Amino acid sequence: MPPDRAQSKALNGAFPLIARILWNFAALPMMTTLPGRHPSLAMPTRRTVILGAVCAPLALGLPAPAADASALAFVDDIYSAYKGKDAKGHPLDGERAIRRYFEQSLATLMVNDQKLAAKRGEVGLLDFDPFIDAQDRDIATFDIAVDDSAPGKAMATIKFTNLDKPTTVLLDLVKIKNDWRVADITWLRDGKRDSLREIYAH
Repeated sequence: MPPDRAQSKALNGAFPLIARILWNFAALPMMTTLPGRHPSLAMPTRRTVILGAVCAPLALGLPAPAADASALAFVDDIYSAYKGKDAKGHPLDGERAIRRYFEQSLATLMVNDQKLAAKRGEVGLLDFDPFIDAQDRDIATFDIAVDDSAPGKAMATIKFTNLDKPTTVLLDLVKIKNDWRVADITWLRDGKRDSLREIYAH
């Protein structure tokens, strides 16, 4: 029989979308009877096997699969430095600071641009803080969500309000050995997307 309301509520909080879809399939007939066999000898369909594998953690009381905790910790460490009016943030004013957070190829683009700009007595292509898409800040809280896109890769979505302006920033993350780095940053601006790598592509 279909899951009752309480079961559905628990499932919604514990499993991703695909698990909820498979759970709904449980309401449909899930046994196939081969020709000449008694119904009691019906064979499980492929859907039955998949559903059983997905729902096994719930039956055993195990936690649902989640994004890599270390990726979330990496992003949380970045944005914890931006909370509050007097927060220092992460000034990207040198090669060491840049390579601490960014993937090697992107970090090299940023460092080389800073060096060329310094020779000309200029600021460089990046004239704002890429983590918050702004120069000034007063941010109380951050809403951070991290999803694994592939082994060793993840996408972080950060939402916050800065100086009364709702802002969304996406971090494309890559795992290098045991450490996470930012491979790109995308900013959502008035329905359009701009990225950190695009700044250095010109």
